[in-house]
Amino acid sequence: MMHKVSVPEESTSCLPCRVNPMGLICTCKQARKTGICHAIVAVNHRCGKINIASELMKMGKKKKKKAVHRATGRRQMQPESSSDSETDEEQTLSDLPTSSDED
Repeated sequence: MMHKVSVPEESTSCLPCRVNPMGLICTCKQARKTGICHAIVAVNHRCGKINIASELMKMGKKKKKKAVHRATGRRQMQPESSSDSETDEEQTLSDLPTSSDED
C-alpha cells in the first residue's frame, strides 16, 4: 500500500510527538494504529524539522542480552558402578530388619 502523508484537516486528529513536529498523518495501517510511521518521520526530516541521526542518538543503543552458556563437548556416559558399591548396597540391605525378624 502506498503511503500518503498529509496535513490533517483537524488539529486533534494527530497526537503531538517530537519526531512529528509538523503534525502530519499517513494513510498506512501502522500510522492508523500508532500515530507514526517511517513515511511521516522521513517527511519531517526532509523538511528540516527533525534530524533523524540526533533522534537515534537520543534513543541510545539497546542493551545486548547476556550470552547463554551452553555445555560444550560430547555427552559422557555415566560410568558403570563398581562391584564394591554393589556389595555395600547388599550389606546395607542385609542390616535392615525384615518383616520375618519382627515376629
